[in-house]
Amino acid sequence: MRTLDTSDLQFQESAFPWGERGALAQGFTATEGRLGLRATRGQVEEAVTYIRNRRQELEAAREKDLMERESRKLGKCVDGKQWVSEHVVSQLVSMGFNREFAIEALRNSNNVIQQAITLINEQPELLRRQLTSTLIQQITELGFLRNMAKLALRNNNFNLERAIEELTANNGCIDGEGSLSQ
Repeated sequence: MRTLDTSDLQFQESAFPWGERGALAQGFTATEGRLGLRATRGQVEEAVTYIRNRRQELEAAREKDLMERESRKLGKCVDGKQWVSEHVVSQLVSMGFNREFAIEALRNSNNVIQQAITLINEQPELLRRQLTSTLIQQITELGFLRNMAKLALRNNNFNLERAIEELTANNGCIDGEGSLSQ
């Protein structure tokens, strides 16, 4: 087994002029520093640019992946070709629309924001019926009774998360019109 001597250490320092301390001082990990310097053949200025660009690319890829996963959770549009866009849902919610209604409207309008707004404003009952059946199905899949799911949704303005929280907090039983049709 060969041991390191001072000439090996000098080579390492000259091959990587930053060293680990320099990379860390720049806000990079030692691994990023080595990778950047190798990619740019030891050019420190280019390595900094390379690492920053790589970080931005990785962050953009993470965000894109997250948005795609969120869109898949929201389901497909009626055309069956595209997922409901989380980005467009966020836009509608920021305009003051109920999140669940926005999702249902976008599903019916194939992510066309103007058509979704028109649906919400002009045909809320159609959306409410579609939304109610979809949300009730999601809640009953969690093990709650259908009539309790309906009550929880009505009590919470069709907000799925709040309805589930209410059902969970009350062990699945909510006081109210227990005779709702199933």
